[in-house]
Amino acid sequence: MRLPWNGGCPPVIIHRARDEVFGHWCYKLAKHHGDEKRALLLCEKLHREEALERIYDQTFGTDPRPFVVAPARPLGGTNNALGRTFARYVAQELGLGVSNAIFQTNAVRRDSIRSPFFRLSQSPTFDGEVAAGANYLLVDDVFTLGGTLACLRGFIESAGGRVVGMTALAEKGGRDVQVSLAKGTLDALNGAHDGALAALIQQRAGFALDCLTEPEGRYLLEQPSLDDIRAGFDRAADGRP
Repeated sequence: MRLPWNGGCPPVIIHRARDEVFGHWCYKLAKHHGDEKRALLLCEKLHREEALERIYDQTFGTDPRPFVVAPARPLGGTNNALGRTFARYVAQELGLGVSNAIFQTNAVRRDSIRSPFFRLSQSPTFDGEVAAGANYLLVDDVFTLGGTLACLRGFIESAGGRVVGMTALAEKGGRDVQVSLAKGTLDALNGAHDGALAALIQQRAGFALDCLTEPEGRYLLEQPSLDDIRAGFDRAADGRP
């Protein structure tokens, strides 16, 4: 589930460049083999103190204090130990509580698939208990286009919670990312391809243009034609890159 960004959302605070994390010897053990010990070691070695300080500043003064939640499958239901471990690590460093009551319900394997069209057409879904009126800090292991965080935010806020910040251990360039769709980007999307893009995204992705993330929106604007976008979704549906 996704929601419009309305007033926007703070940037996703990033700790490291993606290649630094992927190249660490602990990564595969933590990400694909459920090794919690190696996942914790990875978090300890590659987190950035200044990033934690910015997360603290971003969430300071929120009342009530936020719970930390990761977009992850239920405990025991995945071989990926990195997401939940990083969430616990951030919570510990910031003195926050962790929520394991929210979990991903489908097993879409997006980590190894870089196709934006696959990611747009195969959204993660979530379930679990959201505390009405509670604040949440979303913590993911790797940020690609932001769709997973957008879906988790939509689930939480549609159930009465509030997302006050987001962070990820890794992103391609290692820089903070604006995840909420900018007004200028939305205006350009609405005007692109004689206004036909909105119906196509609704049909193929299942949500409106104003629910896209900023990286997703910019990617779509880079495509030469509506036929190229349609063909991208067709390739994703057929399992082609």
